[in-house]
Amino acid sequence: MAVNVALLLASYPQLDESWNSYAPLGLGYLASYAQQRLGGVEFIADHRSGKIIEAKPDCVGVSFTSYNARYAAQEARKIKDALNCPVIAGGIHVSAIPELLDPDFDCGVMGEGEETFVELLRLFQERKALPPALPPATLAAIQGLAYRNEAGVVVRTPPRPHIEQLDQIGFPDRVLLQKRGPWSPEYVSFMTSRGCPYNCHFCSSKSHWGGRIRYHSVEHVLRECEGIASQFDPRQVFVFDDLFIANKERAKRILSGMRERRLFEGKDLRCFVRSNHLDDEIMQELVATGFRILCMGFESASEPVLEALNKRPRMAFHNRQAVELARKHGALFSASFILGTPGETRDDILETFNFIESNAGVFLDVNVSFLMAFPGSKAWEWANPQGITDRAMVDMAISPEDIENEKDAILRRLPYLNEANVPREELYAHLQTARLLAKSVAQSSQLRRDKARLESALAQAHTPQYVAQAVPIRPVLWEKIKRRLFKKRTG
Repeated sequence: MAVNVALLLASYPQLDESWNSYAPLGLGYLASYAQQRLGGVEFIADHRSGKIIEAKPDCVGVSFTSYNARYAAQEARKIKDALNCPVIAGGIHVSAIPELLDPDFDCGVMGEGEETFVELLRLFQERKALPPALPPATLAAIQGLAYRNEAGVVVRTPPRPHIEQLDQIGFPDRVLLQKRGPWSPEYVSFMTSRGCPYNCHFCSSKSHWGGRIRYHSVEHVLRECEGIASQFDPRQVFVFDDLFIANKERAKRILSGMRERRLFEGKDLRCFVRSNHLDDEIMQELVATGFRILCMGFESASEPVLEALNKRPRMAFHNRQAVELARKHGALFSASFILGTPGETRDDILETFNFIESNAGVFLDVNVSFLMAFPGSKAWEWANPQGITDRAMVDMAISPEDIENEKDAILRRLPYLNEANVPREELYAHLQTARLLAKSVAQSSQLRRDKARLESALAQAHTPQYVAQAVPIRPVLWEKIKRRLFKKRTG
């Protein structure tokens, strides 16, 4: 049976600028993996339900995070009302708390989704339906699923083992995402691994990928880069690994291979790093390959706060060392910080602000945020003892409307875990100070870039090569001829 499948990235419209520059690799992997293993499956992908409804697919997969959980449920309801087709949930939010699967989804894929999604589509091909048209028990044999039984209670099937050999997944379907989908081919990303070896208390990655890293082979990564370079002309390329340099020797082989094959020369290359993995050698390799902008969570300048977030060992020291390495090698950080950690004091906050101000020259941009209790993180567990139920947590903390009215969210709605040290109203004032500081850093960074471009242009304008390229030769020759003719006439 031929099946038309739609994949929706349910991203709240106000987050478009920050979330939708890069095509969602997860949807691309689902499509390519299913097409490799099933015949007769066609895909479309978008980030708006209206486009999905127009296409009239047989079933729809919706990917979303905790930020967008409520919005995703609204989009699912629109699709079901219009098409009356199965709607499947997926993403890190579903993996973390499948018990809260919204009734507008017929089932949810937990964790790594490729194998589970293929089994769902195979069942759809065989039975020409999925729940609710089929009894929910038909899903019981598929690992890695959450669904409602006949009594309406969410049940989990046994977890699905991770795919150990990542190369067998293949490359994500970028034609679907960036040629037929709405995402710009100027911004391209790829992944060389899945997972993170750390367990920071504000992060929920572990609930989705597990607590270890699995790697693509170096040759697989380089072939994917060659494919990207041949298909697209990206302005910016992002390695979306949780921690690209977790295995520094492997990362150096990838970077060396990129230089040897002259991949993405002159492009804006970025990746996620961690300060205790940075040293002279890996920094030099990154910058030499074009990774001059490194994305890193500094979180705080205070060692006790970093320890409370499980960022160990000696992360404040490593963060300061990373700043010096950036100065030395000409790199910049896209830096993130967190306020509101349990135990954080006013002095800790001021220490963080001083750190940002004194090191503004190595920051491309700075983001300072409120500690969010994301499902699947330790912070989520911290919030629950305060009498906040799981259901209330979704209603209060994981709401897209919080992006629109952050003041109301922080002062009245979101769980706050550090009232004893810094009252909620005071924390909000510190956040506003942090935003002004971040704005100043961004403006200084832009001025530096403008100055560098101007100096480069002025230096280039004095070279013979620039004159030869920039000045048309015919007008120059014509002016010389006119001057000679004038001299002859007046001589």
